[in-house]
Amino acid sequence: MTQPRLFGPGRLRILLFCAALFATAQFHRAAGGVLATTVGPELGLGAAVLGVALGAMFIASMTMQIPAGILFDRYGARRITPILLISTGLGALWFSQATTFPDLILSRLILGASSGVTGAASFVLFARWFPKDRFSTVMGLMVAIGGVGGLSGTYPLALLSEIFGWRTVMGYTGVLSFGLAAFCIAAIKDKPADYGADDRPASLKDTLAGYREIFAMPRFYPILIMGTVTFAPITTIIGLWGGPYLADVHGLDTTSAGLVLFAMFAITIGGALAFGPLDRVLGGYRPVVIGGAVISSAALGLLALFPAMPLAGAVACLVVMVLAQHYYITLSAQNRALFPAHLVGRASTLLLVFQVGGISAMQAGFGAALTLAAGQNSIAPADYGYGFAFMAFGVFAAMLVYAICMKPTAQI
Repeated sequence: MTQPRLFGPGRLRILLFCAALFATAQFHRAAGGVLATTVGPELGLGAAVLGVALGAMFIASMTMQIPAGILFDRYGARRITPILLISTGLGALWFSQATTFPDLILSRLILGASSGVTGAASFVLFARWFPKDRFSTVMGLMVAIGGVGGLSGTYPLALLSEIFGWRTVMGYTGVLSFGLAAFCIAAIKDKPADYGADDRPASLKDTLAGYREIFAMPRFYPILIMGTVTFAPITTIIGLWGGPYLADVHGLDTTSAGLVLFAMFAITIGGALAFGPLDRVLGGYRPVVIGGAVISSAALGLLALFPAMPLAGAVACLVVMVLAQHYYITLSAQNRALFPAHLVGRASTLLLVFQVGGISAMQAGFGAALTLAAGQNSIAPADYGYGFAFMAFGVFAAMLVYAICMKPTAQI
């Protein structure tokens, strides 16, 4: 089969649609933290209860990854994605009308179980519409374009909520999801006309049997281990501990810390564009993943050794870490290259389970390190060094396992 041009007829539409899916998911992941200070007091919820409600989205997302992978491989993205988008819209509308704790937690569960698993749709579509060797390039473009959604869920969401009210803003995001579902039905196809015969599994039994093929691949395991520390460092800093660190150690107020984190989030767009083609430039996936992890752990290591360094130096270390962590794009491309197209949905969602699970583990580990360092005292600036040390060790340890098990002589 002749490999298609990177952006031939219909392929740009696929890229932009997948970027919109990514933007939707990123917006809802980021929105919880931004709205917490507004939603909690309005509904009379304490910090602990509110944290459970907002964090429910991530639990639902991790739980639904494997079922989503099965459905995407069996029925295709065009059939399954509109259902998920309609569910996302309903979850957003429910969230916008929440008046009780059950409303809040159930709406977040729906958002996590729907928008949180649409990433598999992009992997399945890319596997059929684009050449294998351009997967990381296309994914980098998707992340860069779709990163606007994550940005929208931070500082811009806070501003819009002040002007129009958070309920109105969240309600409109639900309507946008309905529109995206209609677009998918009308304009998205599972594969291009020149793709060839349908390679989807013929039955649910065949779909489940595909997991034997996936787990029989030895090189899949180091990818899973590396996956636990791909999303986790960025989300741990931008989504949770970055704000307290900037406030406690560097004296920034909420607005100033928020702007620093917003700028860091914006930098992820550049990181996605830079890492997209690196596997072809450096001649393989392995050097990109190892190099990114080493640089990331080194930046975190500096913060571990000197947590109270000047603000400019601390922000520079965090920026370098965020940029280097974009090796997750290359790791996802390597995972796709391991398997034929009909297994991509299941293989990619298995990797996503480890990636999302790693977020919770690293966020909790950072907090535990702070608590152990502080003991019976209040948290001091030096205590944050232990949190960063935990992160640096996690990234470096996973990289060592990956480097040893993923032999450089392997084809991918």
